Amino acid sequence: MSKVSDYVAATESVTPNGGWLFIAELQDDGSYITKKIAPHNVGAVGPAGQQGLQGEPGGAGAQGEQGLQGNPGPAGTAGTNGTNGTNGTNGTNGTDSQVTRASTDSVAVGAGSKTFNYTVAATNLGWAIGTRLRAASAGTPANYVEGLVTAVNNTQVTISSDNFGGAGSSADWNITIAGDKGSTGATGAAGANGMDAFQIADGWAIETFDDYSAGALATPNRGVGWGADGSISGGTIVSRNIANGKTENRLELNNGEYIRQFYFGSEWHRIQIAIIWRFTGSGNFTASGSVGLCNGANFRGFNSANCDNFLGIYYDPAGPTTWTDTAETACNSYLQGVSTRWATRRVNTTTDRGGGSGSDGRRHSRTEEYRSILLLEISRPVAATVGTAVTYSTAMRSTNIDRINFSLSKHVITDMLVEANGTLGGQTDWATVSGNTTAPAGTVTNSWSFDESTGVLDSLNINWDDTTHLMEIAAIAVRKVY
Repeated sequence: MSKVSDYVAATESVTPNGGWLFIAELQDDGSYITKKIAPHNVGAVGPAGQQGLQGEPGGAGAQGEQGLQGNPGPAGTAGTNGTNGTNGTNGTNGTDSQVTRASTDSVAVGAGSKTFNYTVAATNLGWAIGTRLRAASAGTPANYVEGLVTAVNNTQVTISSDNFGGAGSSADWNITIAGDKGSTGATGAAGANGMDAFQIADGWAIETFDDYSAGALATPNRGVGWGADGSISGGTIVSRNIANGKTENRLELNNGEYIRQFYFGSEWHRIQIAIIWRFTGSGNFTASGSVGLCNGANFRGFNSANCDNFLGIYYDPAGPTTWTDTAETACNSYLQGVSTRWATRRVNTTTDRGGGSGSDGRRHSRTEEYRSILLLEISRPVAATVGTAVTYSTAMRSTNIDRINFSLSKHVITDMLVEANGTLGGQTDWATVSGNTTAPAGTVTNSWSFDESTGVLDSLNINWDDTTHLMEIAAIAVRKVY
């Protein structure tokens, strides 16, 4: 504190503002005495004295509020990996399954249930019910049966064969697991008809029904030598077995009709027709049907109440038309009685043209694996306008008692027609080609006058009325001779 000297301890201030100055004077004992002085009595401030001793620290103040959190520091380095654990112990090996067996049972190749006893019993068999197996002959691998397991144990297995090859029986079977049959692929597009020049020049029309898929068929459009798509009523493509263990497709007519126009139309004067067929069912029956030529413009054939025109053979239901179920050496046939008539038809009127000369007792196959043949020839040697009546000559022949037991091939229809080049009614070659028809004495011939005023004869017409004994056609061939 600066020393204040010569001050006046006045009772009142003499300053213009009337104020007082208070000072504290340090005493020797360390205490202070406060004095009141008039400001005008204060002298100039002396120099600052030495800093006194630092006093004792004051008590701690209250804690301040927490500051904001700082940013995270950088990540530390990764620690080292721990050591791998020890490997576990290996499991025990499994037991191998037995997926092949042998059998010396005599089993016939074919479809159906087949049972094989193993030569050595199995201890850990690798198949079960529902597995597909194939049993193949060790000596003749082409002999095999294949199908799903229907019963099985450690000594034998039974399969339902749905796929097989070869023929006869074997007794040296190797049995193993087979893959499932793949699904049927899509039908490929129909190929273009070939050899058009041959068709035009020689006048062939051929139809085999392997060209079609199974199921109902209303519009035949395959084959060669046809002028247009045809028409079918009551027709179904069916798969049938043939004698060599294979299958083929056939056209089945159930109270149905087939009509298809020739490429050469009505421009013919001698025409030949061959059909390979068989008839289903069993027991004697009375037939009603027809095979011949019609006008195909409106597809109104023999079976139509408005038939435009028809000429051909007719199985007359009003006549002695019984077909007798007959056991042959290798198959069964229907022996056709003397009932086939040549006939014409217009609108709904059928005109009988007679049976002609010769016996028409014929055999038609009943057994699925065997097929018989029908041959027709129609001739009109005089060229005339469609409204002029001309004389038609006809002949018919079919499979005889000896040849019904033979399995025909489809190509025989063309062989027969090429070789049938003799005079009408005396086609001895028909009896010798492949040996499939009757002797010449059995040929049925006839002739009459007829015109085409209600429609030209330009199409093949096959009609079958029965619904129990059905007609199955394997192949058709028509030849224009001239």
